[in-house]
Amino acid sequence: MSGNPTPRVLLVSALPPPPGGIASWTQTMLDRGLPPPYQLEVVDTRVYRQSQFTPSRPTPAEIWRNLKILNRIRRALTSGRFSVMHLNCGLTLSGVPRNLASALIARRAGVPYVAHLRGTFHLPDGNGPSQRFYRSAWQRIFSGAARILALGQPSYQAIQQLGDFSRKTIPLLPNFVDVQGIPHRPPPIQHRLPKNHLHRRPDRGKRHLHHPRSSPTPPRCQVPASRRQFQPRRPRPPPVPHPRSKSGRPRPNPRPLPQPPSSHDARRK
Repeated sequence: MSGNPTPRVLLVSALPPPPGGIASWTQTMLDRGLPPPYQLEVVDTRVYRQSQFTPSRPTPAEIWRNLKILNRIRRALTSGRFSVMHLNCGLTLSGVPRNLASALIARRAGVPYVAHLRGTFHLPDGNGPSQRFYRSAWQRIFSGAARILALGQPSYQAIQQLGDFSRKTIPLLPNFVDVQGIPHRPPPIQHRLPKNHLHRRPDRGKRHLHHPRSSPTPPRCQVPASRRQFQPRRPRPPPVPHPRSKSGRPRPNPRPLPQPPSSHDARRK
């Protein structure tokens, strides 16, 4: 910490344009400010491409832009006016070298810094040169940071894979919402009906009017007479013809088969 009685925070972040999540967050912080006695100053890291979604390439203009940002950070931290540096870390592969250089400048100047991960942090797969540099750079940034701010549990678990940084990591710090920018809307008007009103309940083919106290249960559906007239009737089964012989005369009933004598008939004999 510096000997300055007024605590100052150096915020290394992007400002609009172009608009974006980090840029809008930074602009809101700059407009609102910090609670007294803290003061805030910003080192702008905005991009000058046509769109923020255009991938950055190691062109001479991009390299010169990063060198100017690092030079402003070095001059601000070596002046002795700042007590802490808030580093908004972009998670792209092109932004990792600048984040690492900013952390090394703060450590050499003796100013503690806070690494704020803007997005879901995850470790890359593979063992190539770029993947090894990515993991090594973030491990050095986390080891020298006074605090690490993450946006959720997935980022917190990925940070712990690089080392035991649980004591200095805040696992869940969501972005704030500017409630003053939300327009005020009046509450909806609620119309209250009288207690003894009639409820109209539609049913099949007929509507019923019933009072809630007189008929607590809704009436059954009744089919009107006009609909009953058009309902098809069930066909009657055809009559069973009487068995007749080949000559056309009805056959006589067959004679009953002889039954075995019962015990009662045997006693009578």
